[in-house]
Amino acid sequence: MTEDMTTEAKVDAFDLLRDELPLELFTDNATFFSCREAEVIAAFLTVAHGSPVAENFLEWHAVGDDDGDHHAADGSLKVKA
Repeated sequence: MTEDMTTEAKVDAFDLLRDELPLELFTDNATFFSCREAEVIAAFLTVAHGSPVAENFLEWHAVGDDDGDHHAADGSLKVKA
């Protein structure tokens, strides 16, 4: 599907997501996302709103992770650039 989209259409779709999805949608549900999903959302948030927002989201996500999970709240979480 995205192969058929122009760059302009992709940028427009990104802008729509950035502008219309409230950050609370991500932070309020952060503990319900898998670690992979959290990484993808953090990448989006880094581009859309900056690294501090993405790091905050991963901190909220880590609250729900068990010990040994990728983002377990052990102080080692990082946002991949």
